[in-house]
Amino acid sequence: MGTPRPFDRDAGPLQVLVRELLHDLQPDADLVEFLDSPPEHYTVRIALPGQLGKTLILSRRLLEAARVNPVALRSVRLLLRTELSQQQTSRALERAREARASRAVIEGPIGICDICEKPIRIHDRVVVRQARVAHARCLPRALDAGG
Repeated sequence: MGTPRPFDRDAGPLQVLVRELLHDLQPDADLVEFLDSPPEHYTVRIALPGQLGKTLILSRRLLEAARVNPVALRSVRLLLRTELSQQQTSRALERAREARASRAVIEGPIGICDICEKPIRIHDRVVVRQARVAHARCLPRALDAGG
């Protein structure tokens, strides 16, 4: 019962559900693993392109209920959205770290601000929020606008 079995035959429709929700939230996200473990749960590994992915443990009851109950479906969607958002933020932070590490060789812009769409220069102060890289000065404008 507690032994991981990739793609359990009873989990087929649940795998399809998770895969479809991931695709709706972010088309390039991939369901890498779907294990029947630990007991009464499923372990799923979600990955974005170029990343290994992160493991998420979901309740078996919640996934089964999500097939027929809109509230449970919304809960699963929120859990998946949160995981994807964390992965996107990690990816954005990694890009920012790489840009900072290579600052000695970069002379021009290192990226584009997601808010004002102007170049980010090596000396600019940047902020990473919700997987978006922006000038620190642009963040108050985005918050005022509801972004």
